[in-house]
Amino acid sequence: MSDADKYRASARDCLCKAEKAFYPEDKQAWMDMAETWLEMIPAPVRTPEEMFEKAVREQATQQDPSNTRH
Repeated sequence: MSDADKYRASARDCLCKAEKAFYPEDKQAWMDMAETWLEMIPAPVRTPEEMFEKAVREQATQQDPSNTRH
């Protein structure tokens, strides 16, 4: 498993914990940690979805990513 794959797995784990978090502060902490893991992946290795999700987070829209393919 590559380092990028390990970082993705850790980010997914954080996102799962964020979904289960009861308190908004805890959810945000898990989301921030997931973002940190994804930022450790070198840009040329990031998937388009990871780059889009990063852009959405940077805009601070507080919206959940769409699951609909356009």
